[in-house]
Amino acid sequence: MELSGLSAQAVSIIAGFMGGVAQNMAAQALTNVVVDRLQGSASGAQVYLRLQRDPESGQRRQDAIDAIAAEAEVDDEFAKALREAVAAALVDSGGADRSAAGITTGGLTTRDVQDSNLISGNRNRINQSRRNTKFGIGGIILLAFIGGGVGLYETLETKSADQESAQLGTQEGESKADGGSQPKASTLDEAASHVRKALGNCDQLSKAGPLNNANKYDRAQGIILKSGCGTDFGRASITMIDVLRREAHHKKHDLDASGGRYYGQGFYLELDVSSPGTEQVKEFKDALLSAGYLYLDCSKGFSTYSGVKVIKAQTSGCRYTDVY
Repeated sequence: MELSGLSAQAVSIIAGFMGGVAQNMAAQALTNVVVDRLQGSASGAQVYLRLQRDPESGQRRQDAIDAIAAEAEVDDEFAKALREAVAAALVDSGGADRSAAGITTGGLTTRDVQDSNLISGNRNRINQSRRNTKFGIGGIILLAFIGGGVGLYETLETKSADQESAQLGTQEGESKADGGSQPKASTLDEAASHVRKALGNCDQLSKAGPLNNANKYDRAQGIILKSGCGTDFGRASITMIDVLRREAHHKKHDLDASGGRYYGQGFYLELDVSSPGTEQVKEFKDALLSAGYLYLDCSKGFSTYSGVKVIKAQTSGCRYTDVY
């Protein structure tokens, strides 16, 4: 089976596990193999977290498929572990046998695959320094400890987003006090100055005035005025906001982070291009995240893990983060 097809099988099983469909040991083991690999990079961890939040999203599934296939392409050991884990999960679910799925395991029996490869074998493939990695799946946190030839899986009730934020410690508390590293602007000119620093330019700045009465919908979302300018990465829109009203709108509608909006303090930026290329979007995103811009998330189901930046918003239940 081609790696893209194998990765698609893996994502289908993992998404089912997240949604409570495939609740078995082999599905857990497959999820652990993939999570451990993806969390080895910031981009991979982001792909997994997005899939976790909405496992039914076709786009998020495809992003996960692409990320897993890319990892398997450059690492034969991971590809082997993935193939064996998928085979075992398919057999354990009763949905297909190995030959029907185009997956072989070197003549091993189902019990061999489950017991030998998924427990003993995986301890040699999984970075032991991340054994205590915590991640949420469908309302639980799965802590996977693999070592000594024995797999122990312990589930704990997921803490609420507020509890999670409270336990981020002094890092988040300090970020709340000083606003973190987010660029701050109270005027359009100040925002344009920050754009120049992050994106190299801000030419032909449109001087839009305050919203009129016809823009009640925008005003209800905390938008004060809209503008834009040309940058080294394409035209960027600049939206000045009433921060408290903006956060209240997100909280009211339980909105999670949008991958296209990058928040400073008092404004946010978007790439204002009709059909941007993938590389253009990535460069725009990387430049803004590096400059301290973050995503706004006010969803009740927000969860985090080690390495994710989270800054408490002024509104309880909201936060700014570098993942979406």
